[in-house]
Amino acid sequence: MEIRHCSPRGATLLSQTYESLEDAVNEAANQAVRAYCQGTFSVGGVMLDKSGNVLNALHNNVVEDGMTFDPTAHGERQLIDWYYDQISSGALLPPPEEITIVTSLDPCCMCSGSILSSGFNVVSAAFDTFSGIDYTPLPISPH
Repeated sequence: MEIRHCSPRGATLLSQTYESLEDAVNEAANQAVRAYCQGTFSVGGVMLDKSGNVLNALHNNVVEDGMTFDPTAHGERQLIDWYYDQISSGALLPPPEEITIVTSLDPCCMCSGSILSSGFNVVSAAFDTFSGIDYTPLPISPH
């Protein structure tokens, strides 16, 4: 699968099934490119069921038209909000523990908390030691 360059905003085909994690990571990267082209933070995500079927794919929408639209509109959070909107509308979706969110960048604390407290699985394509969850062990203080 190829990384798409800046293109008009549009929906990802949700009828896709990914055979490999690499394909899902590529779609998350494509979503990140869409975010970049929109002028916001370059992070994208894909929500997959356990068979690799795409449930949804979104990107950050914090900034739109050069202005802050919604500071909480991170791609991962939007996927989770979408999921619960669908459930409340009566959609038959698998439970969170059978769903994986593939994100292009290590989720921030807000998104990590949302993912973990909801019970979703997560795969990060790239670590972010600046604003993501830092997996580096901290030294234990002797005090």
